[in-house]
Amino acid sequence: MRFIILGKPIAWARPRLRINKFWDSQKKNKLDYSLILESQRTTKEVLMGPLSLTIEFHMPIPSSIPKTKQQGMDGMIHTSRPDLDNMIKFVADACNQILYNDDAQIAFIQAKKVYSLEPKTIIELKPLTLGVSSEKNNLSL
Repeated sequence: MRFIILGKPIAWARPRLRINKFWDSQKKNKLDYSLILESQRTTKEVLMGPLSLTIEFHMPIPSSIPKTKQQGMDGMIHTSRPDLDNMIKFVADACNQILYNDDAQIAFIQAKKVYSLEPKTIIELKPLTLGVSSEKNNLSL
């Protein structure tokens, strides 16, 4: 299953505390993600069992970079904030109950952040076969 979410990738943020109550400041962002994922799904069933998750975060090139240099930055590795692990966490949380029951099912993750002229997030989700080595699942580490 492959999904493309257009727009600037989003990183996970900690829940906020307000008047002795925790609240999720990203509830709307997760809802937007879930609606996009629902619209791109080919089946209504959630995946069961262990999963492999591959994510590509295509980050916007800063506007402070001259237009003449922006073309050359397309595809270059992005090494500044937001942190890759927080971005993975946001995607994994947003996919809960939509693509799979729980993000604990994810047994293998591969992710990267690159600069892009077209900011987007590309998500690929595959079931893993139980009891089969990583070589047979095409999981090269």
